[in-house]
Amino acid sequence: MVEGLRALRRKFKVTIPRAVERHLKQAMEVFADKVVASAESFVPEKEGDLKNSIGWVWGTNIPSGAISLGGVSPGGNDRLVITIFAGDESTMVSVRPDSDFKLQNALMQEFGTENMPANPFFFVSYRLNKRGGLSGMTRAMKRGIKEGSR
Repeated sequence: MVEGLRALRRKFKVTIPRAVERHLKQAMEVFADKVVASAESFVPEKEGDLKNSIGWVWGTNIPSGAISLGGVSPGGNDRLVITIFAGDESTMVSVRPDSDFKLQNALMQEFGTENMPANPFFFVSYRLNKRGGLSGMTRAMKRGIKEGSR
C-alpha cells in the first residue's frame, strides 16, 4: 500500500471541495450583489416599490409574484443556486380597471407595453455583470483548490 494514500483521497474528496465551495459561495454573493445594485440603478426613479423589491436569495424560493433571472448555478450543483428576482405581490398592477387580471410591474418596465416604452433594467444588469461574475467565480474556484491542496 502506498503511504499517504488515505490523506490524499481525503484531500481530493473532502478538503478541496469544501474550500472551493466556500470561496465560490462568496464570489456568487458578490456577483448577485452587483447585479442587484446595477438593476436598482437602472429602475426609473418613480418606481420606488419596484426598486425596493429587487434582491437575491440562496435557492429558488422567491417572493410570490416576482420575476426572476433564473438560478445561477455553476456546474449544475443544486446546493449552489442563487436566484435574482424583481417584484413581489405589492408591485402587481391591474391591466384594466374592470379586470382582476394583474401583471407584474417589473415585466411592464422591462419589456414595455403598447402605451409605454420599455425601460430595461433587469436583464441588462445581468448581461452587464455576467462576464465579471463568471471570471470572479473561476478565480474563486482556483483559490479554493490552492487552499484545499495545502
